[in-house]
Amino acid sequence: MISIIMACYNEEKNVSNAIESILGQTFSDFEFIICNDGSTDGTLEILKEYEKKDSRIKIINNEKNLRLSASLNKCIESSKGIYIARMDADDISSPNRLLFQKQFLDENKQYGFCSSNIEIFNEQGVYGKRICIERPEKNDFLKTSPFVHPATMFRKSTLSAVNLYTTDSIGRAEDYELFAKMYAKGIKGYNIQQFLLKYYEGENSWKKRTLKAALQEVHVRKRIFLMLNLYPRGLFYQYKPLFVKLTPAIIRKIVHIRNMNHENS
Repeated sequence: MISIIMACYNEEKNVSNAIESILGQTFSDFEFIICNDGSTDGTLEILKEYEKKDSRIKIINNEKNLRLSASLNKCIESSKGIYIARMDADDISSPNRLLFQKQFLDENKQYGFCSSNIEIFNEQGVYGKRICIERPEKNDFLKTSPFVHPATMFRKSTLSAVNLYTTDSIGRAEDYELFAKMYAKGIKGYNIQQFLLKYYEGENSWKKRTLKAALQEVHVRKRIFLMLNLYPRGLFYQYKPLFVKLTPAIIRKIVHIRNMNHENS
């Protein structure tokens, strides 16, 4: 069995499309564990309706917002599958995603997890792609995470081996540190060179990160680079989030668009 885990916070406009993309999978032996992370809109009501319609859906409700890492850990702790697939409440999985990723992990025991390339979309449709490095190595963690978090399927044993997601002082970099913890233990991942997920990124999503989040990522990068023995080269990259945040918005937008459709953008 595969356990799909997803956390939602105020996603009433998008969550139905995300859920439908999972219910429409060609591989059907799964449980779908969804954590409502203290939403204040109609998200919980939508989730409850889906839970009534499909017995594979299980809802966890946080009375207050615990953030993504803690919510995903709760999903993992209640899961029954040998594989754990991530999903985000504003993304769309391709119909064969679970089938292809399960087949890959079944046939390639040397990998602890796999992700994929993604298409990037907004309200007007698909407008970009991210082509990921097929077989990332430790040095590929210098610029950014070499894996797309919501497109990833893990062996549950690999998540247990690194004590699940870090929840303290992690900001928005929970996936970056999770993958690094795995590589530090010799657990490697693979990027399937197919587009198995449509990743939602609105026109202004690239500039939403706050200065506080950038500073948090500087500290997370320090932990990552120490784990992976990436210093002294990592010293410059440690401060990359801060450099990016302090760069004028128009330049950030130009660089963001240019990086689309290039490997590991």
